[in-house]
Parts: sequence; structure tokens; C-alpha cells
Amino acid sequence: IRHLNISKCVFCILGRPFLARHVESFRQWLSFNCPAWYNINISDRGEYLGVWLGPGAGNCQWSKADKKYIEGCLAIANSRTAVGIAIPAYNFKAFSRLSYLLQFLPLGTHHGMLERRMLHRIMHVPFNSFCRDNLFDLSKYGGPKPRSMVCVSIAAKVRLFFRHIDVCTQLSDALRDCSIDLPL
Repeated sequence: IRHLNISKCVFCILGRPFLARHVESFRQWLSFNCPAWYNINISDRGEYLGVWLGPGAGNCQWSKADKKYIEGCLAIANSRTAVGIAIPAYNFKAFSRLSYLLQFLPLGTHHGMLERRMLHRIMHVPFNSFCRDNLFDLSKYGGPKPRSMVCVSIAAKVRLFFRHIDVCTQLSDALRDCSIDLPL
């Protein structure tokens, strides 16, 4: 307990719906059993290393990262630099703000459109000037190559799978064995 900064800790209620009465009853239990933790934050979600955990995490998983991504893209677009400089800046400054989460979180349904809008804005062209295929294949025409959220996300998940294929196989076998006993 001495080593934890209670103001930064979050206790996530997992086993039941998150209701105010559960929080109050748990806080009463804490005051009796662990008084040092009485002021701990109690929530249905908590952030750990940039990833939201807990039952209420779904709605806020990408919000902070998307905001940083958009800010980075708009800063590049507002600098009015040429495409040859803007796209490498996008890859390094804006896209890198999402690359950590792309490794293990599924992309939101809005990410494809968000990415296309931001890239068109950075290149100072009207939206839909390039279809998705051409947008990520500018190098074919002598232009710079922007990184793709979908490609990076899939590549990271494939790398993870092949590094841990033995664990994935065991999990798959265990899941199949469990499903045999299900009354369907």
C-alpha cells in the first residue's frame, strides 16, 4: 500500500453492472477493511499505459488517441508544406500517435474515413480527389508513401500471431474442446 499512489489508482468493478449504490457499499467496505484505500477512484474503466481497461472502456478506447492524431494532422495541414514534406511529417508526427494502439486494438468503424479526410487535408486537395487505393500508392507516381492504419494494424496482429502461434493453437484447441460440451 505504501508504494501505490492512490490518487492515480482506479478500482474497476467487474462482476456486476456499475451502479452508484455498488460504489457506496464498496467504499463502506473499504473504510472498514482497508482505510488507506478509502479515497481510491472507483469506476467501470481505468487507463493503463494508454489503454482503457474494464467494462466501460469501449466508448473511450480511441478518443484520446484520435484527438492527438487529428491535432497532428491539422498542424501539418496548417503549415502549408508541400506534399513531399507533409506526408513524411504525417508518418512521423501524426500517424505515430496511433501506432501503439493499432498493435492490439481493433480499428473503429470511423478510422478509414478519418484517415482519408486527414490525408486529403494534408495534401491540400478536395476530399475524394483520391480513392483509397491511389491515396496509399502515391509512390507509384513519384510521391511519398503515407502509412495506412489498416495495414499497420493487420501487420502487427499477424506478427503477434506468428510469434505466439503455439499459444494461439493451445487456445484454439481449448476453445474447441469447451464448445463440444455446450448444450446447443
